Amino acid sequence: MLGALTTFRYQSAEAARVLTAAYTGMRWGELTGLQWTCVDLHHGEIHVSRVDGALHKINGHHTLGRPKTPAGVRTIHLPRALIDRLHTHQQDSCETQAVFTATDGGWYRRSNFRRPVWLPAVNGGSNRRWTPLTPGVHSHGLRHTYKTRESMAYQCYAAPSASSGDRSDGDT
Repeated sequence: MLGALTTFRYQSAEAARVLTAAYTGMRWGELTGLQWTCVDLHHGEIHVSRVDGALHKINGHHTLGRPKTPAGVRTIHLPRALIDRLHTHQQDSCETQAVFTATDGGWYRRSNFRRPVWLPAVNGGSNRRWTPLTPGVHSHGLRHTYKTRESMAYQCYAAPSASSGDRSDGDT
């Protein structure tokens, strides 16, 4: 599913965002608030900061702040394909501070990602003649895709929990 989503249905910036979500297990706020200063493409790492590692909506305003849990402060190692995709995205991003911005240059909100980008890709887009891929799949499901891949790679649950920023009780 990810290959079809990112190859045929998304522009480069949207594909980079979906792939980053799938291959890092980052939460919505961590991904949406990700700053280029926290991305080290040379070493293939993303650093989720204790101070401003996630975007929060407070009283209708977006602000950077702490991740959801203390375990959310972490270093995430990136696969080569994602490093390459993010490098291309960085060159195309017009020197913005945020890694991923909406078409207006501002923060992504769930509504300006879900309706125009995510839903047509997974449910099918009649205006673009896209057939449905996996109707009903939510973008949060990419965290679970990541955890499943990690648990298969490490053959235990402790490693993916720590690397996806979860508490030990499995809260997502």
